[in-house]
Amino acid sequence: MNPALRLVLFVALSIAPACSGSGEPEPAERVMVVILDATHRAHVGTYGGPDGLTPTLDALAERSARFVRPFSNANWTLPSTACLMTGRLQEQHGVVSRDHHVSDDQALLAESFADAGFHTAGYSQMPYASTTYGFGRGFDEFHYYGNGRESELREGGLPILENVARWIRALEGQKWFAYVHLRRPHSPYDAPPKLVGRIDPDGPLADGSLDPTLRVSDTFAYRSLPPEQAARAQSLYRANLMAVDKSIDWLIAMAEAQGAVVVVTADHGEALGRNDTWGHGISVAADNIDIPLLIAGPGILARTHEVPASTIDLFPTLHELCGVELPENYEPVGRSLAGLLRGEVADEDLDLGPRLSTGKHGFGPGLQVAVVEGTRKLVLDGDGTSALFDRATDPLEEHDLSTELPEVAERLGRIARSWQADNADLIHRNRVEVEMTDEQRADLERLGYVDDGPTDAADEGEASGAAVGKGEDAPGDSPR
Repeated sequence: MNPALRLVLFVALSIAPACSGSGEPEPAERVMVVILDATHRAHVGTYGGPDGLTPTLDALAERSARFVRPFSNANWTLPSTACLMTGRLQEQHGVVSRDHHVSDDQALLAESFADAGFHTAGYSQMPYASTTYGFGRGFDEFHYYGNGRESELREGGLPILENVARWIRALEGQKWFAYVHLRRPHSPYDAPPKLVGRIDPDGPLADGSLDPTLRVSDTFAYRSLPPEQAARAQSLYRANLMAVDKSIDWLIAMAEAQGAVVVVTADHGEALGRNDTWGHGISVAADNIDIPLLIAGPGILARTHEVPASTIDLFPTLHELCGVELPENYEPVGRSLAGLLRGEVADEDLDLGPRLSTGKHGFGPGLQVAVVEGTRKLVLDGDGTSALFDRATDPLEEHDLSTELPEVAERLGRIARSWQADNADLIHRNRVEVEMTDEQRADLERLGYVDDGPTDAADEGEASGAAVGKGEDAPGDSPR
């Protein structure tokens, strides 16, 4: 978008009235939620990542409510998507493995908006965020785009974004809710060669060639790589992030031009070699659950927020921002951040209490549980060991504070141990036979998931490493 036009748009939206004549906030009538799959926020510029890597997100952050330390409530796509769509933890919505899907008694975000008269549409490149697992309820239309169809990723941009834009244009002046789930920066790390070259111009993969040592799958989750190979993989991941950041600039501007609330976040993070871990679905450490969260729109103040927001908070927040009634059976697990976004509530006055993020059911000796309270985070591993960290002063979670703060460690540890015990056998309950298309199975294999049939342990779900492949042509600015 022309920089001058973007500035005019930003100023116009900033001074647009956000309150009704009664002084009450004017409900938002348009919403676009964008998921950048597997985005660990440490690589995003506004969160301390490399300069110039994510200019779209960095510019959006300047006019957004930016949450400093948000986290996902699950560490892989399927349960995390259900957390967003239901506003509940994975042990509450029950979608804990690929042999589970959202039950009919779970109220979904799109259903509320459809009932309130919004047009609704979903667009996804990820099999685990599709109608296959029950996420289509409430959407007037839901489109799945197989990430392996290379020909559809060419010709002037990503078709998924062009089709979102067509839908938005057709509804100008009407109420709409759009959910857009993009695969990148999730593996395969296949960014266009020219973007790889910009990040690592002297690297051996800058020409887009393949390195077989980085073609990995589930077995890659724990592996020690030589420093050169580890740095190479990180560069390829960042090139993927740069590619998706470049592709969404114009779509965000289009949504904002219609006065939409725009949410950009991720379903989980991505480990890139720290402690010899790769991918996601393997822990509740920072690199697996720390995500970006940017919310922009009329009446939303451009500020940073320290409260530990999480995925489940988006459900009540979007309901309140848009004046949409919560479902009758909704249990207030997530907390609405609407008052915070509008400046009606200060961070220090919003006590979210202890908050949970849990690992992949069936992975390891027991369920991994993280309890976040303020800046503190207690991590309980499946073997019963635990550690306490301060997320503000120790973002890499390297210094265990359990001996320095024994009372905090014990109190949060009790919460974690109780949750772990209560949900120990959840993976064996309410299983269903999920029918997946051949295309989706092929997509999962390309994404780095080895599908050799369900088991009772670690095969339940996703433990993804970084699959590296040759990138397609870079998507340029798509037609407005």
